[in-house]
Formats: sequence, C-alpha cells, structure tokens
Amino acid sequence: MSLIVFLMAGALLMGALVYGVNKGNVPADTQTVIYTVQNGDTVWSVVGRFDTRDDLNKARDWVIEQNHLTGELHPGERIKVPVGR
Repeated sequence: MSLIVFLMAGALLMGALVYGVNKGNVPADTQTVIYTVQNGDTVWSVVGRFDTRDDLNKARDWVIEQNHLTGELHPGERIKVPVGR
C-alpha cells in the first residue's frame, strides 16, 4: 500500500514539474514581448497578433496566468505575451 502511495506521489510530482516547465503549452524558453494594451484590445486579439501556435487557447491561458489578469484589459496596461510558436 505505501509503495503505491509513494509511486502515485512521485507521478504527481513529475506531472507538476512538467506542467510548470511547459505551462499552458508555452515552453519556458519562449520569447516574449511586453505589449502596451490599446483601446479595444482583448487577450484574444493580442495573443493572435503575436503568437502563431495552432491552439491559441493555451497561449491565451498563459497570458492570463502570467499577467494575473482577472478581467478586461485596459488601455495603457502592459502585459507579457509569447511570441512565435
């Protein structure tokens, strides 16, 4: 029983480490830019402008998490955005 618990805990830890390195399918070594939000910008529109991956949902989630966003973007706000793939 304790071996099973130990193995499960190890698997969870490895999953957490992998998730932390590649959070939201945006690799840790991804280049980023600091973008100043313009009137009418949304997270979607900003991510679509800079990021070219197939699944923009993951890049959008990354931007929300990395910038601690909780609502709409505001003009003049500066956010970190992944660039490229």
